[in-house]
Amino acid sequence: MQVPNINSIFKNLNERIMDNSVRSDLTKLELDIKSNYFFFPFIIGMARVFWTNFM
Repeated sequence: MQVPNINSIFKNLNERIMDNSVRSDLTKLELDIKSNYFFFPFIIGMARVFWTNFM
């Protein structure tokens, strides 16, 4: 699965948008997307390991 480069996308958006409230919303959205990308595979992998070992 190809994941787009989120850092470059949000960097370009932040360079174009100068409003502080919009920028804080984008930073919050960026953190949400990053945490989802990093923790969903981790949780699925842990659930798979738990399922194969203990069920």
